[in-house]
Amino acid sequence: MGLWQPLKGAVRSIIPEPVYYKACKAYDRAYRASLFFTYQGFALQCPFCGFRFRRFVADDGRESPLFKQEHVIGGGPFDNAECPYCCSFERERHVYLYLREMTDVFTRPVRLLHFAPERRLQRVLATLPTVEYVSADLRSPLADLHIDITDTRLPADSFDVILCNHVLEHIPDDRKAMRELFRILRPGGWALLQVPIAASRDTTLEDATVSEPADRLRLYGQMDHVRIYGKDYSKRLQEAGFDVRLHSIREKLGDNGVRRFGIIPDEDLYVAGKRAVSS
Repeated sequence: MGLWQPLKGAVRSIIPEPVYYKACKAYDRAYRASLFFTYQGFALQCPFCGFRFRRFVADDGRESPLFKQEHVIGGGPFDNAECPYCCSFERERHVYLYLREMTDVFTRPVRLLHFAPERRLQRVLATLPTVEYVSADLRSPLADLHIDITDTRLPADSFDVILCNHVLEHIPDDRKAMRELFRILRPGGWALLQVPIAASRDTTLEDATVSEPADRLRLYGQMDHVRIYGKDYSKRLQEAGFDVRLHSIREKLGDNGVRRFGIIPDEDLYVAGKRAVSS
């Protein structure tokens, strides 16, 4: 942290709020411009903004030793995490490429619910003429609806597509959340339900009595996680009523495509469908 946070607080206390926020925006623009030129190259390309870079900005978080020990896919810091220009992260680039390359979301009318909306993905989906877009979160100012994922109060069979990217590992009663997502999904619809997966574990590790951040960090690898999912994640979704299919963007784009767009190479996408009602 150093002197930056105290200095930032002191500056904010003496500068009028409108001036402070304008200064922050100016600083951010200057910082982004410096990153854009510093990272210029041809090795990687962001699918959102289209610009090419020699690499993306690495996640500056510290990786828990547990993530390596349990071979957690989709958890912890990633070397090519953030686009230097548009700030897209690897998780939303992955979902965006799946939607664009392997689904018809961009070409047919759908009603889509997006939990914990990622900023760049939200901007794209909200402007598509084929998509009736609704975003949701418990508190995020980016969301249209502020709702509890375990009890949305939304009508049953409401959405053709649901996106829920790295949310369920934060939800104490994830099984209730899964049942609720199944309830509001239309028959014939599907939900993309991503979580970090410990490839070394056959079963999910969780303990409802563990509530201290330090204990969660030790057991689950992150202070705000309430479990670490194992290979039985698909079974949990099936018990909620879903038909589960795993999709690999790697099979579509190849190893070179995965590297080019800065995607975690071993991460499969969990697509959970709700069977159509037979006539």
